[in-house]
Amino acid sequence: MTVYDGSPQADLLLLDWWTRMAATTDLEQAFSVVHASAGSFFQSFRPPNILIYEVDDEGIWFAAWFDPVMSGAFYGLWIAPPMRLSMSALRAVQASVAFGLEKFPVLIGATRHVKVARQAARFGARILGDIPNLFDGETATIGYITNETVRAPRLANHSTEVSHG
Repeated sequence: MTVYDGSPQADLLLLDWWTRMAATTDLEQAFSVVHASAGSFFQSFRPPNILIYEVDDEGIWFAAWFDPVMSGAFYGLWIAPPMRLSMSALRAVQASVAFGLEKFPVLIGATRHVKVARQAARFGARILGDIPNLFDGETATIGYITNETVRAPRLANHSTEVSHG
């Protein structure tokens, strides 16, 4: 994993990543409308926020970011569509969660996609429930991950049923 350092080379990677996502629905699906402009997108990865990523011949194919809040951090991730079901993606998600939990005692996630919430529960997230209108006017499912939840049996991690659709 590479930690974004704000260098010109890293900025070019981010600009290419933003451009590829903006050309599809990935930008609006993974990020809030606040990140629609390239400038606000770049700003969201400046300290104290942390961005880590993996690169292949196409550019960034995996990214995870941490936005500190209180003692924890909001955690988000994006995987390039061709890589989403790969073992490389699974390993990258696991590595990003481990990285985040080394820095913060709790990672908080918000998604508007039920499928993503269910996948997060399989990784050890405890699902807390839904908050209406949170994610650009849509209902968001909120969950968290700690070292304890990652180690807990996966079947016990779904504390509430993910229901919105």
